[in-house]
Amino acid sequence: MRILALAVRHNFLILEDDPYSELYFDVPPPQPLIALARRLIPEAASYCAYCSSLSKIVAPGLRLGWLIAPPEMLGATAIIKQGQDAHTSTLAQYAALAYLQSGRLETNLPRLRDLYRARADTMTAAIKADMNAALEYTAPIGGMFLWAHLRKGIDSGRLLNAALQNGVAFVPGASFMAEHPDPSAIRLSYAAPDLAQTREGISRLAVALEGILQC
Repeated sequence: MRILALAVRHNFLILEDDPYSELYFDVPPPQPLIALARRLIPEAASYCAYCSSLSKIVAPGLRLGWLIAPPEMLGATAIIKQGQDAHTSTLAQYAALAYLQSGRLETNLPRLRDLYRARADTMTAAIKADMNAALEYTAPIGGMFLWAHLRKGIDSGRLLNAALQNGVAFVPGASFMAEHPDPSAIRLSYAAPDLAQTREGISRLAVALEGILQC
């Protein structure tokens, strides 16, 4: 509510990028800000935009998304889109339309939530077993990733080099920061590996970290 009020007062746009909220594990997330604005602060709705994607909840290769925004922003966005790639694949759009009209997404989402919950639980259990003293993190409540901070002053870039030599990879957290990057931050993904691979990946990461600590 405070963010919506500030947008009206200071005339700035809120862009909510939300490809993961349908992958919650237990409690559904709050409504998007644009929906809250329309219901609670109608004048704030013209300062809100919302975008999402099918690539996380249908198929990674289905690079289709959507944007809900004020009309003047939609018009400008369409022009920019045409200048970049003309338009999104018509065949892909028809395939997505057929899938969404079939009702299969609603049937598949609970399965996806269970799948990612099991993988997230496996990752946190493996961290507790092998790396709990080395990582500070919050257990995921949805999505595909675990965000963590390395304790003991270890630089994530240095750990990545050691991890790659041990056959495992992650993304240093600095890649997600526009300024003042935190060298201790890392993002671990449980999206693709199965449960055994997740356990093995954390085990290899622990070995890589142990090697650095012994240097």
